[in-house]
Amino acid sequence: MSLLQMSKNRKVGSTWGRIRDSFFPATRRCRGERKNRRLLIDQLEERTLLSVSPVNPYDVLVNQAIVGSQTTLPAQSVAVDHDGDFVAVWSRVDEVLDDNGDPVIDPLTGVAMTDPNVYARYFTDEVQRIVLPEGVLNDGTVNPYSRFSLLYGGNEVQKLTISVTTTPMGGQPMSVIGTFQLGFGADLTAAINFNEGTFNTDNPAMDPTLLIQAALRDLAAAAPNSAALADAVVVGVSSQEYLIYFGDASGGEDQPRLAVVNPTFTRGFLPAVQTSTVRDPIQIGVTVAGDPNIAISPTTPALTATAIEQAFIQTNRDFYIGPIFQGEMPADMAGPSVMRTAVPEVSVVSVKTADDPLGLRTFDVTFVGDAGKNDHPPLVIEAGSVLDKDGIALTTEDILATTMKEPSPEFRVNPEEPDNPFTPLPDKFAQTAPSVAMDADGSFIIVWQGQVPDGENFGTVTDIFARRFQPVGIVDPGDSDLGLSIWKADMNYDGVVDDLDPQIQGVRPLETPIPYTFLIPDAYQIPGDVYTFRVNTITANAQGNPHAAMDSKGNFAISWSDSGQPISFFNNIYVRRFGYDGPPLDAVETLVNAVDTDIHDNSFVAMSEDGHTLVTWEHTITGTLVVNAKLYDVQGRTTRDQFRVSQGSAPTAAFNEINDYVIQWTQIRDIDNLVTNGRLRSGIYLRQWSINGTPIRNPDGSDVRANSANLDTDTNTTWPYIQTNGQVVLDADGDLTVIYQGFGPDV
Repeated sequence: MSLLQMSKNRKVGSTWGRIRDSFFPATRRCRGERKNRRLLIDQLEERTLLSVSPVNPYDVLVNQAIVGSQTTLPAQSVAVDHDGDFVAVWSRVDEVLDDNGDPVIDPLTGVAMTDPNVYARYFTDEVQRIVLPEGVLNDGTVNPYSRFSLLYGGNEVQKLTISVTTTPMGGQPMSVIGTFQLGFGADLTAAINFNEGTFNTDNPAMDPTLLIQAALRDLAAAAPNSAALADAVVVGVSSQEYLIYFGDASGGEDQPRLAVVNPTFTRGFLPAVQTSTVRDPIQIGVTVAGDPNIAISPTTPALTATAIEQAFIQTNRDFYIGPIFQGEMPADMAGPSVMRTAVPEVSVVSVKTADDPLGLRTFDVTFVGDAGKNDHPPLVIEAGSVLDKDGIALTTEDILATTMKEPSPEFRVNPEEPDNPFTPLPDKFAQTAPSVAMDADGSFIIVWQGQVPDGENFGTVTDIFARRFQPVGIVDPGDSDLGLSIWKADMNYDGVVDDLDPQIQGVRPLETPIPYTFLIPDAYQIPGDVYTFRVNTITANAQGNPHAAMDSKGNFAISWSDSGQPISFFNNIYVRRFGYDGPPLDAVETLVNAVDTDIHDNSFVAMSEDGHTLVTWEHTITGTLVVNAKLYDVQGRTTRDQFRVSQGSAPTAAFNEINDYVIQWTQIRDIDNLVTNGRLRSGIYLRQWSINGTPIRNPDGSDVRANSANLDTDTNTTWPYIQTNGQVVLDADGDLTVIYQGFGPDV
């Protein structure tokens, strides 16, 4: 489901439209819109206009916990490997909990104490393994091939949506309050007292999520026809959207849609309640009569793999696929803003195992395309759905697919912070500003800025910390004797990592050969933490704003700002390089900028495939922001000393396969020579060089503007034209992509 289609976001979008209308009369707005519809093609945008389309047209919600404040940093929060797997990082403000799991109240403020932490999530294409029974290869007298079918989709999921009509212009958003009942036919729940304002409180007597779940389970206990709801689980996506998961009590069967009865509201602007089906169990590979129809080759496993892929494709023809637009989808297939689960696109390969040395019965199913980078319910080979060559059923029980690889759940990156027992309240220090980098094979490094208690190391303020991770697929708990184990993270932030905390499948932190404990006072060492290391060795003053980059082998570089220069109290830029297995390639951090009394801050580091390192940063000279850069070879030697790129801010950089590098930045310029009319605007610019410093794209070395020219020629407007927060990437052969945030009338 696209987040832009959520009811609240539709309301916000409409409100912004009216605000735009108030600033820009319809006549002038239409004139500008007509101009912006002209097909303008320039050297950077031609590919976007002609060939780029989304692999997945639906937004994917990265964070799984719904809390008040979760933020990312531009150009630092996503990293991708050569197979398209990626990692997203963000910071989140958590409540501090006591030993009982209750929020700790600060007596000075009367509100719960909070503490920022760093979170991440690893996305990969899920792989499930199916193993057919041996009898499918036996000779038969009736048919040349054994056959089988699959069930995809797991237990049913429905969505309950409480929507409101757009708030009138000038009005204030109103929390929806009222009652309604849910049920199948005549079987109804008791009235559910819904109050949007109490969402996510974890209070069973008030929280809508818990109230809806309890009402459905009570209905199952009271009405035999509603037994499928006995173990239903309700998850609040937002205060107005709730997913209802049918558990094992539903038996994996298709369920009727829950009906909303007697909705009565006392608050809200024209509220409405409705349910829709998000996921149904779907039969894969059956005839019109419902018989298994995926042929199994007794000699050529590639034919069986192709037959499985074709069964998914054939079933997909019966389902709506493609972008969702209002009114486009059949009404019986979707409610507002949701689509019933279509059959996923899969890739299937034969796998040779000890029990199946020829790979005739064992197949790995990878979910790709629109279905990629998502969690999927296990495929099921239902009892009786495998027929031998004589048409005799070979299975009397369901066969569940085994998940071999899947995206990880969200996990907290930074370790638990130990408390000083001699202080009355928990000692919590902010962990913020995360950045992530990934190598070709999917290993990744996450760095962040962490507070250090001043009482323990006076003057430290903040330091730069990091953890390395490796994708490991699915770990069997029984493999612990082989040195493998499921990583557990203290996600509820109670200081205890045990069976109550989630098991993080998919990735594992790597032990570091340079544990950070030797740099941290004893009272603040993390017992047993062999994963986190401190990047900086200079610990005086604040170290912050880190950024990380990796080469194709996993060697990595981290740059950051240091607030205490030897001759002033402004910033320096430092960088430190590390090997793929963790040890530092530089004994201490390397000073990047030429030392002066100016401010140097907001660095960005890029690495080429073979390990060249480029650091670029903001340099403030008498109030003017300038972008500087410095280039190092694979041994860390300077190959291009500090050079000025251009006037501007917020630089990013990237390499291609042959070590050409590009630097992008934001710059305020008088685009139309109309500065007297307030027409200073920020734009996105870039320059590119070969590894020997020869300019590329513009031979004269001049700047290239990445964002389109603004066509509005009304010189009377004072609306700000802002293009900022850019990032540049180069692919292996040099194709260049620039993304950025744009703001202005009709933009």
